[in-house]
Amino acid sequence: MAVDDHPSEAPGVVMAARKAKLRASLFGEAPAAPRFGRYVILGTLGRGGMGTVLEAFDPTLDRRVALKLLHRDLAKHDTQRLVREAQALARLSHPNVVQVYEVGELGGQTFVAMELVPGKTLHAWATREPRPGWRACVEVYLQAGAGLAAAHAKGLVHRDFKPSNAIIDDEGHVRVLDFGLARRTDDSESGETSTDQPLAPERTEDTALDLRITATGAVLGTPAYMSPEQRRGRRVDARSDQFSFCVALYEAIHGERPHHQAQADDGRRRPLAIDPPPSGGAVPAKLRRALLRGLCSDPSMRWPSMPLLLEELRRQVVPRARARLVVGLALGLALASTAVGLGATYHAMEVGARCAGAADQLAGIWDDARKQALEQAMLGTGVPYAGDAWTRVEARLDAYSAAWEAKHEAVCEATRVREEQTEDVMSLRMGCLSSRRIALRAVVGVLEAADAGRVGKAMDLVDGLPSLTSCDDVEALEQRRADLPPPRDPRVATAVDEALARLAEADALAQAGDAAGSEAVADAVVTKADALGYGPLRADALRWRGRARKDGGDFVRAEQDLEQAYLLALEHRHDEVALAATTSLIVVVGDEQARFDEGQRWGRVAMALSRRPGGAALPESNVLVNLGVILVRHGEPRRALELYERALAIKEANHTPRHRDIALLLHQIGIVLDDLGRPDEALDHLRRALEIRREALGDEHPEIANSLDTIGVVIATQGHVTEGLQYFRQALATREEALGPDHPDVATSLNNIGVALTDLGRPVEALAAFERALPIERAALGPDHPDVGTLLLSMAELALHEGDHPTARAKAERAVEIHASAGSTPVVLAQARFVLARALWEDPASRARAQALATQARDACIEYGEGARTLLAQVDDWLEMHPAG
Repeated sequence: MAVDDHPSEAPGVVMAARKAKLRASLFGEAPAAPRFGRYVILGTLGRGGMGTVLEAFDPTLDRRVALKLLHRDLAKHDTQRLVREAQALARLSHPNVVQVYEVGELGGQTFVAMELVPGKTLHAWATREPRPGWRACVEVYLQAGAGLAAAHAKGLVHRDFKPSNAIIDDEGHVRVLDFGLARRTDDSESGETSTDQPLAPERTEDTALDLRITATGAVLGTPAYMSPEQRRGRRVDARSDQFSFCVALYEAIHGERPHHQAQADDGRRRPLAIDPPPSGGAVPAKLRRALLRGLCSDPSMRWPSMPLLLEELRRQVVPRARARLVVGLALGLALASTAVGLGATYHAMEVGARCAGAADQLAGIWDDARKQALEQAMLGTGVPYAGDAWTRVEARLDAYSAAWEAKHEAVCEATRVREEQTEDVMSLRMGCLSSRRIALRAVVGVLEAADAGRVGKAMDLVDGLPSLTSCDDVEALEQRRADLPPPRDPRVATAVDEALARLAEADALAQAGDAAGSEAVADAVVTKADALGYGPLRADALRWRGRARKDGGDFVRAEQDLEQAYLLALEHRHDEVALAATTSLIVVVGDEQARFDEGQRWGRVAMALSRRPGGAALPESNVLVNLGVILVRHGEPRRALELYERALAIKEANHTPRHRDIALLLHQIGIVLDDLGRPDEALDHLRRALEIRREALGDEHPEIANSLDTIGVVIATQGHVTEGLQYFRQALATREEALGPDHPDVATSLNNIGVALTDLGRPVEALAAFERALPIERAALGPDHPDVGTLLLSMAELALHEGDHPTARAKAERAVEIHASAGSTPVVLAQARFVLARALWEDPASRARAQALATQARDACIEYGEGARTLLAQVDDWLEMHPAG
């Protein structure tokens, strides 16, 4: 147990020891050792942040222990913090983490009994004379890093790692201690989420680790070693511990902590500049680079995990193995969501190379030749933002491939060099990495056939590459292999592997926006699966074909595929496919086909699947988002907002704060907030989404226009029409430049401009905008598309504004017809009927029909609920002013 440099004594137990010594000196009595419960107190070690640390003897188990006692006068939340420390440590069983034996309460005083570690803190060790060399520092901190990595693997973040919170004994064995600030990595820093949800029950049990004992944004830890995000009171994760670790190791090596040079904010994400170290060139450049990466101010630019950082550090001090190694290779799985072990065949072969040969595995997938080909393909499209997109794609693919190589080498060395894992475990992890390599190949292949659409989706593709860290979860990999054993016939197994590689292509095509191409590939795999008779493959193929059909607007056949995929997945214990299929069915059934009750039922099934023990958190957030979508359509924006906010909390806990998934959800929340009459909050969310998108995509990307248009609508609706018009014009310019003058999204901006000009009393300009937009939408979407109906409705409003009732009537009649046949939302159809009613009123012979249409609109608004309250007020006012008869 670590102690402070200036120990102090606690009342009670320590005072009893003093009294015993006094009696011995005055009366010659043999002092009776004081006790705390069964523990015999031997002396005081020091004072921690919340109490006193005593040396004690446990006669029951015949061992000396460190006994940490909380001061009696401290608050309840401090007690909870001490208990949390004990729970955090008790969850770990690792040679580089101090062991907890017992936690309890005696006489109203909370205590923790833990391993007594003789030795000195790493601070004392590093500052002794003569100071240890850089190699000794790295070797010692590798042990401390292993302790942190073990904590991270159990879902814990230390939050206060520093040299005085690790101790080294006389034999050079290091242990990390004082996890009093540890928090589970699935905790949210953004506040509690509601548990009052009708769709699925929330977990009700709590442990001390689950209790929020600090206010949102409170800064805990030691400032000198804190990561930038922790100093700002933002959410921390394992990468925050990595930053603290690198500060401590840098200090041990150089004798002082790293100092960041002042640096202008040019909008780029990059490491902060570090002043040159005082030790000159004695420290290897590779070691300095490894530490500087861990010291990046942006967590996403640090090492992906503590094990990868430790692997890089270990290479600085451990000579490479010279033996010829046999590396287990596998074709593996094609997709991140496909269970590892499904159809995989592992054929060991002599490769005659060291574990460092991982780069050879990416030859022809992501090397200089493929990089040059992809650059030419993307820039050759002539898309205005292609250069910026290529720069971002190159950086992401470089980082992913480098991380893949490092992981591949680490997995190999764990078995062949350090003998830390078995051959079987290495094969499992190599199979997982093989699936990631195949996904990378599919993404690069799709991008090499770049057109304007694929350039626009390029970041979706690279951001969608499957996680490498999941290849470290051996327990999950073993479970997946047990649930989904490969076919016994080697020929069938090989064919399954090849089919799964095709599904990686289907996934990449879908993310690139090529629904037809994705469907064609998935359809071929469905046929292949039928011939092979391997159910898990058929379930996966149906799932991807169903997604492609959904994206292509074929919702009936999409539903059929997804339901079959779900049933097959249940039969074959293919949980990930079952979850993905039901998550898609929520929208396909509940939104696209407006069968709300059925969509909710699929939502309950998906929610249950997403919450199975051992599952990841992000799938649950996707279920919540899709349930929110159908609630919005059904006129329940307040319930939708609750689900969106729960989903946002999950995504923020599992993504970096600048992740585009977070931007998309912020955008959706902004729209709902505006519907609920909370425009200021809506704008806050929408502008935050815009900021994230600009940082991730640049100013010229068409996705930026989506944010600009929506912000403009909110502003204009609040009466600031001129300001809203400026946003619409910015969106139009962005879309014209990025997508060309005839893209349907250009027509969307033109429609918004026309509406704003109508409100500003500039009918000639408004009509010009509408008349330019209409042929674009008809040519791109067809004459019966709902977007065409919306544009016709805008033109009808303009005609009404100008007193041209015949034109208004013709446009509105067609708009009602389109929206009724297309199955548009009730509030959209109600809007169309209301406009038609106003156009008909000028003709006395049509007033009865006008009244009937307005009444239909009012009834639909009442049934739709809160999301239609503005339109309902308008219709009620009109009906009051235009009574029947």
